[in-house]
Amino acid sequence: MGESATPVKAVHEAASSSAPPPPPTSAQIPPRPASKPVGELYRIRPWHTVIVLTLALLLDLPFLIDRLALSPYTSHTTGGVLVTGASTGIGRDSAITLATKEPGLIVYAGVRNLRDAKAITALHLPNLLPVTLDVTKDNSVQAARRTILKDLASRGPEPDNPLPFVGLVNNAGVTGMAPLEHHALPEVEKIFAVNVFGLLRVTQAFLPEIRKHQGRIINISSVLGALTVSSFAAYSASKHAMESLSDGLRRELRPFGVSVSVIQPGFVASPIHAKAETAAPSPSFPASTDYPHLSTPAKRAHLVRCRAHAASPRSTSAAVADALLQPFPRTRYPVAAVDRVPAVVFTLAAAILPDRVMDSWLEA
Repeated sequence: MGESATPVKAVHEAASSSAPPPPPTSAQIPPRPASKPVGELYRIRPWHTVIVLTLALLLDLPFLIDRLALSPYTSHTTGGVLVTGASTGIGRDSAITLATKEPGLIVYAGVRNLRDAKAITALHLPNLLPVTLDVTKDNSVQAARRTILKDLASRGPEPDNPLPFVGLVNNAGVTGMAPLEHHALPEVEKIFAVNVFGLLRVTQAFLPEIRKHQGRIINISSVLGALTVSSFAAYSASKHAMESLSDGLRRELRPFGVSVSVIQPGFVASPIHAKAETAAPSPSFPASTDYPHLSTPAKRAHLVRCRAHAASPRSTSAAVADALLQPFPRTRYPVAAVDRVPAVVFTLAAAILPDRVMDSWLEA
């Protein structure tokens, strides 16, 4: 026992010798450097300005080239314009905007039923007239054409000199939401019947007048006409087809002085998005078993946020008015936003980012 006392004592002495030094006094603590004011931390520096100006130039470069390379298109302030799908949302607001912005235009609002026609008439705009139109039926389109041309003839300065038909805004559209494996073909066919074949049917009916008077065509597409997201693939495919038809029309009609523009809205306050949210896959939906990642609470919350932050239809109507009335209309107008991200960000990203990168971003 006497032999073990010496090591224990040594351990205690060693421990006491290695004890931490006492904390320094306030006099020994060096002063903290003064923090920079907030304005200094977030001050705009010259290279920030260079980056912003460079990005702005890149965004506007295609339009600048267009303006330098092209002659101005004929701008009409009198004549007839048809807006399809004008019962609600984008179509209704576009029709009202055109009628109020240019009193010389006679704007025909395409509606499906008498109730919607009465709602248009109740606005008491003398140059905004409802016309019954179902874009999926040949007889309805031809009847609307006869009605419009007859009305324009009655408004001409002379019996044999009718007002010209100068503009077509193809807005009528429907949507649908489901993964492609479970998307019922009749619903997919309906989407294409309205969004693609309906657009082409109306355009073919009015093209002779548009060519004759150097009018304009404006097609309401979507940001999903530039990219595709899961569950909306069928709707997106119809908008991609619309974009392709628009490109073809623009090139075929260029020698006639006819401008064709595409509007690419993000989320705009409209019943079409309310219907999409209502159709979102629920836990009882068959696709939820096979595709659980498409019906998560996060996906539903994203749709709710998109609707909550949806832009007013005025954002789209302003683009429609520009495409119809300005001498240098753009070929594409990305407008509004998706969950507060501007639509133009999505269209640019789709054009320059690799597919796999877009996949990761859109499906995060």
